[in-house]
Amino acid sequence: MAWSCKDIFFRLLNAGLWGTELPDFTLTVEQWEEVHAMANRQAVTGIVYDAVRNLPPYCGLPRTLAALWLVETQKIESGNARISQVIEAQKRAWDKHGIESVVMKGQSLAKMYPVPEHRACGDIDWYFPVPGDWEKANEIAAKNGLKLETDSDGDVHYVLGGIVVEHHKNGSRCETPVEIIVMLVEHVLKH
Repeated sequence: MAWSCKDIFFRLLNAGLWGTELPDFTLTVEQWEEVHAMANRQAVTGIVYDAVRNLPPYCGLPRTLAALWLVETQKIESGNARISQVIEAQKRAWDKHGIESVVMKGQSLAKMYPVPEHRACGDIDWYFPVPGDWEKANEIAAKNGLKLETDSDGDVHYVLGGIVVEHHKNGSRCETPVEIIVMLVEHVLKH
């Protein structure tokens, strides 16, 4: 059976997320480049790589592209490690000052993936469910020399260690997957 690049991309994504079986297939170099480009465009490079790394040699994946995919996935891992370090440091600061904080999207959502380190995360979104804590967190960030900018919706963002950090005014305590999904939908609707 002839598989389209789109079919293979979605099957690889499904396998990376859920561990589903892949059909036997062979792609040309150009088709593999298109599948790789799709993964990059959709920011699922590492997740698709989790499926790609287990493919048999007869699938036609060029070694150079496999090596590039590995390097890109390692960059996602190291980026996530940097983000985790910033989150941990900020969480300690918030806790020290008695500030209730919740990390949303990014790293919180990544915990639901088979390989959390392979989910591409771009920034850190903090929510402060207790009234007054958002203001306290902003004061701490400003006192530490960070340049706070206010978004059109009133939220604040700044760059810390090369990572964009956002402080959202509205938020609620989200610990279960369902609570996190509800908060994500709420956040998407805001945009």
